[in-house]
Amino acid sequence: VVCSFEGNSSGDMGGAIGNWKGHLKLESCSFDGNSSRGKGGGAIYNWSGQSLSLKSCSFDSNDNAIYTQSGRSDNPNAVFLTLESCDFIDNAGIDVNSTGLCNIFNSNFVKNLSEGSIIIQEMEDSSLTIENTNFSSSTNIATIENGFFSIINCNFNLSENLSEYAIYNEDGKLTLINIKYNSFISIFNNHIIKADEELINFITQGPDAQPIKPINPELPKDYKGFTYLDEKIQESNRIIIDCDIFGDFY
Repeated sequence: VVCSFEGNSSGDMGGAIGNWKGHLKLESCSFDGNSSRGKGGGAIYNWSGQSLSLKSCSFDSNDNAIYTQSGRSDNPNAVFLTLESCDFIDNAGIDVNSTGLCNIFNSNFVKNLSEGSIIIQEMEDSSLTIENTNFSSSTNIATIENGFFSIINCNFNLSENLSEYAIYNEDGKLTLINIKYNSFISIFNNHIIKADEELINFITQGPDAQPIKPINPELPKDYKGFTYLDEKIQESNRIIIDCDIFGDFY
């Protein structure tokens, strides 16, 4: 809690922290200018089967900030990553590379650099949900190579100098609901996508894409999202669901 990691480096993975065996929770910590010369995780590297929970943390000018290694979502070695109220500012390369189960809530991503992606999801049956999060970027926001990927109630402020698609879906199942965006939004889909009707004109379909599935942008009135569910899980080991919880069905 309330720790600072600045200017650390590693010859392998995890410039500031390498979580190889444990369930790591960090709150109100800052990571500034950390790097690694391995596969990734200039700030934090999280190994297969371990959980990483970050709340109110900041990542500034790191090289490939967070990397989670390995794990299908139905595999006991899956990686569990939760980011809540975190700030990512001008990190080089990739801000979050997720290969397991990842939830991002109430966070901010700012990237004024000309290269790199903010979020990449790689593994089959991996799952990533982003809610109530702001993106301000001059480069790619998300690349989905596989798995389930949902973006809900988020804001996109994209630069006019954006030279690539803001969202690139190669072989994943992508859902976009209640997205606020400027005129520079662009989306490429080569597999499955469900999106608000007003986004359809900004979607380019690839050769292997299934027809776009338009969805009603209005969520149920008592919908509270995965942030609410996460709070329930933290409160008790017995969970009583008293409202609708959004889920993807394909």
